[in-house]
Amino acid sequence: MTSSQRSDADNNVVLLGASNLALSWSVLMRIVFSHCTGLVHVMTAHGMGRSYLGPSCFGWRRLPGILDSDLWPVLTRCRQPTAALITDLGNDLVYGHSAKVVTQAAADAVGRLRDLNSDCRIVVTRPPLESVQGLTLPRYRFFRSVLFPMCRQSLSQIVDATYELDAGIQGLHGVAVTVQPAHWFGMDPIHIRRRFRNCAYSSFLESWPNETAAGLCTGRVPDRRPKPAVRWVFNRKIVCEQPSVITSRGFVSSW
Repeated sequence: MTSSQRSDADNNVVLLGASNLALSWSVLMRIVFSHCTGLVHVMTAHGMGRSYLGPSCFGWRRLPGILDSDLWPVLTRCRQPTAALITDLGNDLVYGHSAKVVTQAAADAVGRLRDLNSDCRIVVTRPPLESVQGLTLPRYRFFRSVLFPMCRQSLSQIVDATYELDAGIQGLHGVAVTVQPAHWFGMDPIHIRRRFRNCAYSSFLESWPNETAAGLCTGRVPDRRPKPAVRWVFNRKIVCEQPSVITSRGFVSSW
């Protein structure tokens, strides 16, 4: 695929999130590409434990905050987003940010996308409120210690903040807001179970334009996990040229 083809994609799709995107990546790619004909450029900022508001670590790997990543300068220079998904906003509650601040982060992401293309179809997922509400104290303490060992918020604080964030997301304008029902989750209260991932992401992207009826698309979907442009492993900076995944159907760039 030539550089001119990469700059002339028919669809520029933006995906923002954290571990749910990472765990569901191949499923999500098949659904994204089912909505699009022609070449597709997927531009994403996601990763295990990812934060919208600041650097985040998972194991020995560190990534910049989504709103501070180089995705945005690239979009501003040369890409007009046609559709976007914003999800996994609840991580920042566990990192100690208030629901008001996290809601504003979502609003900032929406505003940036709207500034680039007023017709961009944007979906924002509500937090898994029912799943979080159903947590028992022992289960909360266990998953907090496994997934977010630095978190010091009590269960009641997290539940209250999740309610407030949910209300804030429902108040966003110009976006499709979608729910995450409790049965998508199991013992793990924040990660969608494998058997529900196809259903979940099909539901999330229901409001996106579906162009598959316009023509048959052939070729392999780029469903391999992308490597971010910049990450730090053991405090060593690692740079990867973008797009990091390329097939005949399209390509994926990650920040």
